[in-house]
Amino acid sequence: MRQKLSPLGYSDSEIREVLDDPVDILSGAIDGHDLRKEVLAGYQRGFRAVFLVGAGLAVFAFVISVLMMPQISLERKDDEQLKLQAKRDINEKKQQKREADGKKAATPAMEIEVEKL
Repeated sequence: MRQKLSPLGYSDSEIREVLDDPVDILSGAIDGHDLRKEVLAGYQRGFRAVFLVGAGLAVFAFVISVLMMPQISLERKDDEQLKLQAKRDINEKKQQKREADGKKAATPAMEIEVEKL
């Protein structure tokens, strides 16, 4: 900023004032429309550079993370067997529950008849 304002004819004290407290230029405490314009342009360039460097680093980090992430398959060799076993287990539990519900619903007279047979 100092290098940009010196060739424009601003004194070292004016430049130091602006650099020490840049809010003064915006509030109007320091006179000079051209000075204000140059200071704002300088800060814009500075923040733009910081933004571009940060954005570039973010893209670089994303690409590196994608490339270095291990690609793991979610397929299993025994997946079909496990699915069939789980279905069998579920069907057995349903059958046991049906049988248990059927016994609870039976009246005592029905149980006696079943026992006689």
